[in-house]
Amino acid sequence: LARVQHGSVASGFPALYNMHEHIQSVQEGAKLLEAMESVGITHTLLVGSSKQTIFSKGGFVGHEENNGEILTLQRLYPDRFSAFCTLNPRDPEKLRKLIGYVRAGSKGVKLYSGHSNFYDLPLTDPEMEPIYAYAQQHRLPLLFHVNLGKFLGEFEALMEEHPQLMVILPHLGLSSIELERLEQLLRRYPTLYTDLSFGYDPFLIGGLKRISKDPAKYRQFIQRHQDRILFGTDIVVTSHPRKTAQWLTGVFQCYRDMLETERYRCSLIEEELNGLALDPDTLRDIYEGNPQRVLKRGH
Repeated sequence: LARVQHGSVASGFPALYNMHEHIQSVQEGAKLLEAMESVGITHTLLVGSSKQTIFSKGGFVGHEENNGEILTLQRLYPDRFSAFCTLNPRDPEKLRKLIGYVRAGSKGVKLYSGHSNFYDLPLTDPEMEPIYAYAQQHRLPLLFHVNLGKFLGEFEALMEEHPQLMVILPHLGLSSIELERLEQLLRRYPTLYTDLSFGYDPFLIGGLKRISKDPAKYRQFIQRHQDRILFGTDIVVTSHPRKTAQWLTGVFQCYRDMLETERYRCSLIEEELNGLALDPDTLRDIYEGNPQRVLKRGH
């Protein structure tokens, strides 16, 4: 990998953390670094991924190899990347493997068992208790994809049983249409965070258009919870020919413009969109303060 030094593009903030991204392998690191540089992203959290996430096929396999890739990128570029390794909830050796990942440098845990495509046991199943207990005891953040529309009750039970567990619900908890559902959780659980990523193109396009139709609603929600919201992209960096550094840069910029401007254009959408035009203090929490607090827990 060619080393890329950040700083040539001013982000307007001392640091800008992207707290949700996937990458296929170390080989894609150079173009990710180039795109980060272009948009002013200083640090990216890489989460462990299965073949299903990387290639949209294959099921929940290949995740241990991908854990190795993101740990390698973190070791090569500790100032630019952090790693959250993932686990198979059905693996009888999952606790032993988690301890090994933490010793190898994993700053947290990524779980998919609340994802509709991977759900095959309750979130509160006793098989997962050792993982939750270890994460809580060692102050290890958990990035937990949970579809609140389907598994809200199980998630609430999990949080009640582990009140000190730091959990990040990505994608606004899949509740951007029903923000009040997420709002109630944020008020109830002080160790709960969320991120603003939407994921694959159709989800991102739908999310940006939804926000554009009622920016005041989303601006007010974010400002009410600005100490618990993280910047994230989740566009999945792979070797696919379409996903060039320029393409990554364009999508990253869509996210920044959505948060920072009143009107903007996104490379994925024809029409002009309404942005949130968040104030500098709110942006600083989302881009820097909240991510640093989360990652500090994983040290």
